[in-house]
Amino acid sequence: SETWKYGAEWSPFSWLTFRGIENHAVRAPSVFELFQAGDQNFPAYIDPCDKDTFTANNAACTAWFANFAAVFVPGAFDQPNNQVQAFQIGNPTLTPEVADTLTYGVVFNPDWWPVGRLGLSVDRYEIELAEAISLVSVTTIITNCRNAIIANGNVYPVGNQFCDLISRSNTGGMSAINQTRLNQAGTALYSGIDVNLRWSWDMEGDIGLPGTLGIASLYSWTDSSNGNEGFYVGSIGGVTPEDKAATSFTYDLEDWGFLLRWSYVGEVNGLNVNEEIASYNMYDFGARWDMTDDLTFSLGVDNIFDEQPPIFPSAVNAGGQFATDTSTYDVLGRSYRLGLRWKH
Repeated sequence: SETWKYGAEWSPFSWLTFRGIENHAVRAPSVFELFQAGDQNFPAYIDPCDKDTFTANNAACTAWFANFAAVFVPGAFDQPNNQVQAFQIGNPTLTPEVADTLTYGVVFNPDWWPVGRLGLSVDRYEIELAEAISLVSVTTIITNCRNAIIANGNVYPVGNQFCDLISRSNTGGMSAINQTRLNQAGTALYSGIDVNLRWSWDMEGDIGLPGTLGIASLYSWTDSSNGNEGFYVGSIGGVTPEDKAATSFTYDLEDWGFLLRWSYVGEVNGLNVNEEIASYNMYDFGARWDMTDDLTFSLGVDNIFDEQPPIFPSAVNAGGQFATDTSTYDVLGRSYRLGLRWKH
């Protein structure tokens, strides 16, 4: 497949630049995605034939169980646990992903700013991703197999790409699921705005006070993430807030440097859209002392106020796993660090 990219910049003034890039990109599946041997994990799941969460029908469950020499008793089957053994395997039939991206924005970097030095960039991105390669979740596999059985007249569809991934024991419980990767149908849409702000002020040079102040902030607003923006979908990496930001405040004085960082994650909804999870704020502190040209001492306190991660009740109720998103929220609480670096 061919790829191409073109872009342009225009600076009507030395302190103002408009820029834009359009790109057609292709990503071939990796060797790992093609030939992953079968890594074991234990994801949460819900059996459609379970008596408490019954989402299939008696005839479909009877056919499903019978295929594995098990007997389904309506209203009596209780899935044996909340997690199932799963093996992640490669798929040698994967085809490349294709993306069309458009990024455009403005850079504002005036040398005439009245106080300190200011730099600001605002960029809009729009991404269309087709044939996306993704690991199929156990929930998707189970749901598609259930639907295939029902669509087949409540007869087990031998050779179905999803049902063939599921194994049941002779007592009916799911004993193993093979997760594979597929090229997703349709086009995924991602778009938003990134704002990058930097400001520094040499106070000694301007007003005679010692030290230099600085602010660096990156703000991201997502208005389209394939329909997931503002929601939590019950997995690690599953939080897609509409807005998030990271802002650092610094003060440098000769051999000393101090930093206060504020991390912000906007509010999201849980698996149930009526479940609103409040915004999350966390603060870190750091300091350094350049003892010599070669030796630096540093210390820090992460999560100063011991902010606890939000808990998503719907995710807990769905399987007792992924009560929060550890890739987005801090689960360690307040922590301390010391460091000594020597360079030569």
